[in-house]
Amino acid sequence: MTNREIYVGGGLSAIDAKGRVAIPAQLRGLILENSGGAPEIGLVRSRSAPCLTCFDKPYIKRIPETLERDYAERKDPTVTREYLARQAFATIETVPFDTSGRFIISPLVRRLGKLEDLAYFYGVGD
Repeated sequence: MTNREIYVGGGLSAIDAKGRVAIPAQLRGLILENSGGAPEIGLVRSRSAPCLTCFDKPYIKRIPETLERDYAERKDPTVTREYLARQAFATIETVPFDTSGRFIISPLVRRLGKLEDLAYFYGVGD
């Protein structure tokens, strides 16, 4: 068991023409707390919904245990560990954010998340 803060709450942010968007203050504070003050997040396309998943950088180290669980519980025998790892790690984009929580979403990641001019951030626990 770790001493991580739990992500709760949410907020809507505009995305400008250059792809800049701001993490809502409540979530930004939790990200900084969980990452020891490092202003950086990971973004990846969700495997279960038409959106992006955002997480603090230390969470990346927890992904292998999730992959092993997904692999053990898989229903399709053709899904390999390599496939799951590729889906989990190859598309992660890490980005820094400033003191206001602003960061730039690359055009590719924006397209993967189906984001246009607004982004809704919400906490989903760990």
